[in-house]
Amino acid sequence: MREINYTEVVVSMKKGNKKITTQHVDTWVIGKDTTLPKINTNPKMMKQIEDNVYPSKYKGVRKVVVIKIVSTKKLGYSFYYH
Repeated sequence: MREINYTEVVVSMKKGNKKITTQHVDTWVIGKDTTLPKINTNPKMMKQIEDNVYPSKYKGVRKVVVIKIVSTKKLGYSFYYH
């Protein structure tokens, strides 16, 4: 069984083609990982963060990096969640 966690994170995102348009956004993600390196390298968790941060019709390049974990809450255990 895998442990499922709800994690509130602060992400650094770039929007637009200017180099100065870096923003910090508070968001959340659900998954098994709870450390910065593991969240940043997990493609499913990063896709969740991108979907939460960017609008659905955004057509540019999506650049997101988790820079800080605010809090983590254990939701439970699951056989089926990947």
